[in-house]
Amino acid sequence: SFDPGTFDVPPVQLPEQGWLDHLDAAGSLIKMPLHLVGYGSERQEGTAFFVPGYRKTALTGITGLDPNWLFHSPTEVWTGDTGVADSGSPQFLTGRAVSLGSFPGRQAQRLDTVSELSFLNGLLDGGDCPN
Repeated sequence: SFDPGTFDVPPVQLPEQGWLDHLDAAGSLIKMPLHLVGYGSERQEGTAFFVPGYRKTALTGITGLDPNWLFHSPTEVWTGDTGVADSGSPQFLTGRAVSLGSFPGRQAQRLDTVSELSFLNGLLDGGDCPN
């Protein structure tokens, strides 16, 4: 089971179910600043080798939403960089983790769905991570 005292990191706030749909219906979601966090690798200059990733951040705008995905444009990154192969990295909107980076980079797995919140809350309530 998960022990939050194991890590010296403040807990992440999750969105409420359907929170992104609510923002989208209100017309305030598109172009909101999405904070990307990445732990991707970088190509070592002058070689074909990649060096380990370190925490990096970027800021971009949201371009769309569907029942499972939050869309943003990596070509419209306003600031920063997340590295290469940063899938699974958290993405934040107004301080809440709303999605996880995915491939291709322009879409992210929503965290405000019934299935994702059930899984995450199960882990946080002391459940075991499924195999």
